[in-house]
Amino acid sequence: MKLRLLSLLLLLCGSASFAADTLKQYNPAAPLLNLPTGYKELVGRVDLPGPGMLSELVVRLGGSSADGTVKLKLYGHEAGTSFPQLEKTIAGPLELKKSKEGNEEVHIKLPEPIRFANNQLFVVLSDWSANVTVLAEGTSALAECSSSSGGDYYRLFAKNTNNSWALVNRRALAIDLVWEAEKLPASAWFEDRTKASGIAETLSNKSIAAGDLNGDDFLDLCIRGSVYFNQKDFTFTDKTADLNITTTDVVASPLIDINNDGKLDILLLYGDSVNHKVLVNQGGGQFQTQELSAEIPVRGISSFSIADINKDGFPDIFVGRLWTMYPAGGPDITPNYLYLNDGKGDFTDASTLIYPNGYTHRRSRGSAWCDYDNDGDLDLFVANYYLEADELWRNNGNGTFTDYAAVAGIDRNKFQGSSHGTGCDWGDYDNDGFMDLLSPNLAHPAYLKQYDHFPTTLYRNKGGSTFYFANETANSGIEYEETHAGAAWADFNNDGKLDFVVTTFYGCRYIDLYQQQEDGSFGLVTAQYGLEGIVTGEDACWADLDNDGKLDLMMGEAGKFKVWKNNTPVWHHHFCEVELEAGSGNKLAIGSRVTLYAGGKSYIRDVTAGRGVRMQPATRVHFGLAETDQVDSVKVFWYGSGQNKTYTSVQADKLNFLSENGTTRLDVKEEELSLGVYPNPNSGSFKVEVPIAMQLEILDATGKQLQLFHLSEGQHTLDLRLSPGVYVLYGKLEGGKVYRKRITIQR
Repeated sequence: MKLRLLSLLLLLCGSASFAADTLKQYNPAAPLLNLPTGYKELVGRVDLPGPGMLSELVVRLGGSSADGTVKLKLYGHEAGTSFPQLEKTIAGPLELKKSKEGNEEVHIKLPEPIRFANNQLFVVLSDWSANVTVLAEGTSALAECSSSSGGDYYRLFAKNTNNSWALVNRRALAIDLVWEAEKLPASAWFEDRTKASGIAETLSNKSIAAGDLNGDDFLDLCIRGSVYFNQKDFTFTDKTADLNITTTDVVASPLIDINNDGKLDILLLYGDSVNHKVLVNQGGGQFQTQELSAEIPVRGISSFSIADINKDGFPDIFVGRLWTMYPAGGPDITPNYLYLNDGKGDFTDASTLIYPNGYTHRRSRGSAWCDYDNDGDLDLFVANYYLEADELWRNNGNGTFTDYAAVAGIDRNKFQGSSHGTGCDWGDYDNDGFMDLLSPNLAHPAYLKQYDHFPTTLYRNKGGSTFYFANETANSGIEYEETHAGAAWADFNNDGKLDFVVTTFYGCRYIDLYQQQEDGSFGLVTAQYGLEGIVTGEDACWADLDNDGKLDLMMGEAGKFKVWKNNTPVWHHHFCEVELEAGSGNKLAIGSRVTLYAGGKSYIRDVTAGRGVRMQPATRVHFGLAETDQVDSVKVFWYGSGQNKTYTSVQADKLNFLSENGTTRLDVKEEELSLGVYPNPNSGSFKVEVPIAMQLEILDATGKQLQLFHLSEGQHTLDLRLSPGVYVLYGKLEGGKVYRKRITIQR
């Protein structure tokens, strides 16, 4: 894919404000020519370099008229398509009026500046009067972005009088946009650490799982069969060869505690469906390989979701499948399966617990277990593609399931039809104690309008006696994108409100990062966090890979695995991470619910294993606490025993391990975080108690190092000649121990 942005833009980075500039859509050194007047409309597609405000346009017109007019209107993102298909007007029509014969620059101010947060907009010109022409750059048409899957993106289109579209063989309209670019951070808040992490840049992103495989309290990774151990400093060591893993033909590699000993094992699912293996964790990073006799069908696998369905303590696995071939008549249908753990290191087919004999299967793209009705057992959501209805399998509590999707209001449009589901994730985004559903969809604009296909949809669980899901998409702030793929919740800025990332199919289509606003809607912040222009794939996975309390992001770019470290400067926001150690049922407590109380608010997280499209976040749960620095209590519903237990010694800004017997322990690294600093705040002279010789960095709010001190053990006085503000004292030792203290300088 080649992207050519020829717009002239000086994008200044810093605090959240604006910098005025001009986006010139043509080459002023090239000759201009008059476009034919026989079209109904002429449309210029504008690549935007980031979020900003549009206040004025300059349009170059020609012709012999000295007082002729042209109508102008603006379309927005238009679902990311290469030419307008929704034709949704966001400004205009406005009138451009000539004042002289021949070529002329006509300026027109918008009634109010308009903010654009996405990557493109369209300028539409029409209704030109006699002897008025629209000028364009004379250079031949040039695709600004090209890909085999996403097609070609040109700058100039025309609508014919019969409403068909045509590519105009000229590069661009001769227009300028008066643009105020939002100042962005000097460095990306999400930093691509793939190469620096030691993870091979050639790995597929088709299956990502995070979990502690060697018992050091740091999350390791299994990436489509390749195993990487965390070195506690955001670097990883490749253990694949040491474990004698053959990754060829691995289609998915979930982490599952197959023998329920509290240690994660590695399940290798191979495309031939007959040579599956499990690497049984022996502790200390050692594994023993054993063959599975279960021939789990995984050709066309789209998802895996793990849970102890029969509550015998041994985790079971649901496998969703899409198709194995796509002939001219349409793709084949491949059944989904539920396999129960036999407690002996293998699985048995129990699919009829969900799908009765004779069931007409659908083409599935994602799945996730969740107790959506708060009755203590696990229900299953399955996202289906190809206009086939999604499934919401409500657990009847007796080993059977009933599909409640239609009754619950999920995936039913005004024609009682369904959409192209492409993934799923559960999360309580409004903090009301009920799990809500994020349902990404692929939706073509023509069918969206004609057949009411759903775009990416936000379903709010209303609870009550029916647990009906209200479609909140219209007021959610989620912008329609034609090719949305997977989506995953995360409070990535630790403000106590769930945000999410959504990936996209096809080239020339880019991920969207949404941050929840104070009113519960979502705002697009992709560029602000440094993730703009990334072509991803089917889904994404969040995990705190360095135990710093901020969720890092894993997904694909151009089909290859990538990892981004979260450097969001939210030192004033606190967090709490919790990992459960069950004494009954499955030892990893999958299916349990953690309710955290802090600052007069409550938050819920469920312990899950496998969601969306072959993604598996850790069983460790993460809470953002905003400016609340203390946890009042944590209540755990233990899935295995069905008992509730309350913990009052859980600490903020720590990784807490909670045992079902009532004990609490802290991550070893986090037990030694305190630095004695006083007085704090003050004008810049701090006394620091250093427990051991270290290098101590002074960081600003973005994480940038401002000063470095080499300190011996004992008390020191630091005279910091810095501007008033919040800073961080940061020291890191071998073995992963971190010493950190937030300080405030005030005059």
